[in-house]
Amino acid sequence: VFGFPEPPGPRNPLCSKLPEGPLRDAVGFASEVLGIPFANFRIAPLAGDASGREYHRLSTKTRSFVLMRGKDRRENRIWVTLGKLLAARDFPVPEILGHDPGTGVCVIQDLGNSRMDKLFEEVRVRREEVFRRSASVGAKTPKPRKRRGGAKRGAGAAAEKKKAAIGELKLAMEKLDECFKSAARELGLFHAGALEAVLPAIKSISPPYCQNFAFEREFRYFVKGIKALGYPPKEIPRGVVKEGAVLAGKVAALSDGGFLIHRDFQSRNIMLLGRSPRVIDFQGARIGPPQYDLASFLHDPYVTVPKDLANEALGEYLSMNRRVPWHPGEALWGEIDLAGVMRLCQAIGAYAKLAVKDGKTAYLAHVPAAAERLRRLLRSDVGKEFPLARELAEAFASWVSEGGLS
Repeated sequence: VFGFPEPPGPRNPLCSKLPEGPLRDAVGFASEVLGIPFANFRIAPLAGDASGREYHRLSTKTRSFVLMRGKDRRENRIWVTLGKLLAARDFPVPEILGHDPGTGVCVIQDLGNSRMDKLFEEVRVRREEVFRRSASVGAKTPKPRKRRGGAKRGAGAAAEKKKAAIGELKLAMEKLDECFKSAARELGLFHAGALEAVLPAIKSISPPYCQNFAFEREFRYFVKGIKALGYPPKEIPRGVVKEGAVLAGKVAALSDGGFLIHRDFQSRNIMLLGRSPRVIDFQGARIGPPQYDLASFLHDPYVTVPKDLANEALGEYLSMNRRVPWHPGEALWGEIDLAGVMRLCQAIGAYAKLAVKDGKTAYLAHVPAAAERLRRLLRSDVGKEFPLARELAEAFASWVSEGGLS
């Protein structure tokens, strides 16, 4: 949401040049809320998220803010209500500076451009650079024809570049390690909070994560989604939907309903102010099993979380959340993996809907990773109880890898 790269083209025009209309009116509202003269603002569009909301960055010479607009006013009110509830629980969400219920306009803290998934990408790029520099150092340097010592000087320069690349990779890995574990601790604190004060408000706006919700919004969503992507309906095993209902019930039963969950706690929804996480896209928050948020975080299809980092992050989470007697080690991972199956079903269904119905075809690029991770989870002990779901995950992942989406 916040901090997505601004699209190409003229940037940051003065708001005074905006034509009459809803956007100009929205800036006027921000001017009143913030006490900043309208003429002092410059404005730039921000690329949107998976919702239908629109975002603009408003900036002065020294400060910046985000202007959020959405056509669905009820959804905007839910977003604002949840944002205030989460902030009251000290969950690190963006500050809501102003909200006009009549128009659905919100003025929000600007969280900048740094996102958790970009840290993973930076580490990947830095690692590739180290490999490239290592190959360069190992390559045989041609002997110079005229100047002596050229090969030695060339090899020395290559070694220095390799050393610098290793240093940059180390710094990137240290930052990722710190930020990822910090996000895990914040999630633990969030789940550890008492529910009594917020329960009535949450129940009034968001249905709980129960068996029917999980089945309709996630497993059946997945089956409908892969059909929309072109997967042959005849290849879907008979009886898999009934099996999916059982799976949904087991995931919903992972907790006694005593937890508030984010339900989309993944790397693209974790912004970073310095090295401090700020969580966005919380409109799906509801009562549900905390293992689901852990699955979203640790089985995130947008990034590859190394197993050692995942285990360390889980330890950080548990150090903050001692509300329940968590099962140790592999038993807890089994619960996270079980929730991960449902989470990945939801993700694939969402990618399909966004690509096919909403025309946001860029989301197709994330289907292969999600399909492969779903296959791997169902190949594990988790899948023994769900042979038809395992069969479908195997076939769908193979279909995707063989070019089925093209």
